[in-house]
Amino acid sequence: MDSADVLRFGLDVLGRVVASAPDSGWDAPTPCEGWTARHLAGHLVQVLSMSEALCGGNDFSWAGAGDPVEVAGKDPAGTVAAAIATVKDALPNVDLEAVQETPMGEMPIGRRLSFPAMDTHLHSWDLSRAWGRSLDMDPEVIAFVRAALEGMPDTMLRSPQVFGPVVEPPADATPTEELMAFLGRDPRA
Repeated sequence: MDSADVLRFGLDVLGRVVASAPDSGWDAPTPCEGWTARHLAGHLVQVLSMSEALCGGNDFSWAGAGDPVEVAGKDPAGTVAAAIATVKDALPNVDLEAVQETPMGEMPIGRRLSFPAMDTHLHSWDLSRAWGRSLDMDPEVIAFVRAALEGMPDTMLRSPQVFGPVVEPPADATPTEELMAFLGRDPRA
């Protein structure tokens, strides 16, 4: 799976998770420290805006992204669904090999899309957990995430607003739970 495939699949997963949100679920705490489901919905809209920009060969600035709660608005499910539709429309036109200048040097769009692609899956899991549900990730997605993060220095990987310290997974952890523990989430909390 390339980043566009993982993103397409993640948009479908995220769409199903968000469509099944309980009416009172948007204020539920998530495994992301200090964030409710509403915060996460707004963050996902921002991530999807970044995806749309990248698909069009444009850049995205987090500086102007705004407060995630305000971005989510009064109808987080509708706001996320609209953002998903926009990215689905943009994906067929993306040139994964096109190179863009980034603060870390030149990088192909396909590589830049790997982070939003991962976020759709990881935060779908977070939302599911916030609502007391389980969600198992596809083995190919787990392999994609592991490969994308492999070799990333801990100073980048384990930094504020990225991933926390590794959590010891339960002895009988599923592959999804093992991944989430590696990313600093207690998979059964």
